[in-house]
Amino acid sequence: MMNKWKVITAIVAMLTAAGIGYIDISNDLPEHPIKEYKFRSLDRPLYITFHHSATKGQSLNEIAKYHVEKKGWPGIAYHFAINWKGEVFQLQDLDEITYHSQGHNTESIG
Repeated sequence: MMNKWKVITAIVAMLTAAGIGYIDISNDLPEHPIKEYKFRSLDRPLYITFHHSATKGQSLNEIAKYHVEKKGWPGIAYHFAINWKGEVFQLQDLDEITYHSQGHNTESIG
């Protein structure tokens, strides 16, 4: 049975082995005052979905603010982001079902 910490540990280990910085900012981004994402168990296979921004100058804070204020979502829709320097940021807990990949949100992180 896979749990959240095993998944996080595996991801962090891969990033560290590749010499990539890892920064958890999941508690620092704008969130909706009332709405919350649902949670899932991490004991079943997960897929990883990669996303990209079409704009170079957009900050993670701006993306989170857009998701919350314009889309009405509980928070930023992505679990991880990689900036132009190659730094990796964790944006949401892995057991949160965010709105990042329509039709595949329950079984994937992205």
